[in-house]
Amino acid sequence: MTARAVQIVSIGSSEDDYSFTLDDEALMSVLSKAPPEMKISVVSCVGAFRTGKSALLSWFLRYLRLTSLNDDDWEAVSTPGKEGEEEEGGGENEWWNKGGKLNEGEKFDWRGGQERHTTGIWMCIYNVSGRIGEDALQHLALFSEYGRVALRAEDEEGAGGGEDEDGDDSRKKRSPTQSTARPFQKIEFLVRDWQNFTIEDPSTSSDFAQMESEMDAYLKSVIKSRDAEDLAETRQQISECFEKVSAYLLTHPGIPVTRKNFDGDPAKVDPTFLKLLDRYVKRVFSTELEPKTIHGRTLTSSELGAYIKAYASIFKGGEEFPEPTTLLKATASANNANAKMVAAGKYKAEMDHAFGPRSTVFAKTEE
Repeated sequence: MTARAVQIVSIGSSEDDYSFTLDDEALMSVLSKAPPEMKISVVSCVGAFRTGKSALLSWFLRYLRLTSLNDDDWEAVSTPGKEGEEEEGGGENEWWNKGGKLNEGEKFDWRGGQERHTTGIWMCIYNVSGRIGEDALQHLALFSEYGRVALRAEDEEGAGGGEDEDGDDSRKKRSPTQSTARPFQKIEFLVRDWQNFTIEDPSTSSDFAQMESEMDAYLKSVIKSRDAEDLAETRQQISECFEKVSAYLLTHPGIPVTRKNFDGDPAKVDPTFLKLLDRYVKRVFSTELEPKTIHGRTLTSSELGAYIKAYASIFKGGEEFPEPTTLLKATASANNANAKMVAAGKYKAEMDHAFGPRSTVFAKTEE
């Protein structure tokens, strides 16, 4: 089966307080296709309304659909470039040309028509338009602080106790590893419609290396410490909540894309945008993909469903954002359910191995 979009959560209307509704059947249709012990990686995309998230997800889906067919021709065609280097991109064998047309329900509208649908964290892509503004940093710091508060609450709860029989304080102190733990793995700013590259028409690997060097330099200029206290605190909060912070810059896809009659034809998209997009998609799904971890433990496909159900349940009342302690309780509940499932599975496997149909151990008959 080829890759396709599956909506597992829907958002209601004012009549039901914009509550979140989880589609258990759709969720299981995804999870059932993966072996129970398979490590899971989650990539999410967030950002303001009408900033290109839907377009990005369309390209992700096109790429995943083609690679799921085990097609070796999605890779860029290499032809001689300037100065003896290989040219990057270009050619009819690119994955964006071979992905085929997406059926209704399997594509995302370029102009934001699907924005109300929840999209599908080891890696969170923060989609912004034009530049990384101070407002984007403040919003990120605010919401990521929920994760840090919940982590701190868990540390304090784990350090609880009292006095032992000898009257000594048995309250545990957090280890250096615990005290510096970050609640999230990676945040990547994806800046759309970037206009300040020094190279206008990249064609070689060195051109793209230069552009990606400019991306790193831009991020450093954005997150470097500031003299103003509030600006400095914003950047400190982000660095304390994420293990890794990165950025990628995409140029404008071209004027034809903004027109109402745009049909998704890659031939109408700006070539530089497609070349950068090609590198970015491969970077997300090939070179930088890592398993999702929660509290330092790698998440498996059999455990993912418990977390999704737990978090969906606390967002049933969509008009109010849950307290950090509520998020903590949901995580703890999912942890407990998963621990029980893993323990039961291990017990059953060991009992089957010792006394199951293929066991070579036999009880001696009484004499």
